[in-house]
Amino acid sequence: MQKVLFVDDDQRILGLLKKAYETHIEGWQACFAESGVDAVSFLMVNDIDVLVTDLKMPDMDGYEATREIRKFNKTIPIIGQTAYAMVGDNQKVIAAGCNDYISKPIDRSEMYEVILKWV
Repeated sequence: MQKVLFVDDDQRILGLLKKAYETHIEGWQACFAESGVDAVSFLMVNDIDVLVTDLKMPDMDGYEATREIRKFNKTIPIIGQTAYAMVGDNQKVIAAGCNDYISKPIDRSEMYEVILKWV
């Protein structure tokens, strides 16, 4: 079974992601974290196939979490996501260690396509 970890500080977004995955992708297990700190801790003890992380979060944002994760896991595909997309963000996301980038509002088809591209 493939596992994806979604990280977002917005409970509403996590709820939508959970519902989308439970109804649209068979054979996958979706896991959830509410902060970059939680994501780093979770990945230290769990095997995950792909990480989708919000980039703008309190405490530890997705950029910092990605840099921390890359210290102990260089191979996990990391997809950054943000509602505050600006010109040049894609390069900033890749430079932080992410493999790919999607913007909010999340288009389910695009999200699935990007995730499946990396696993």
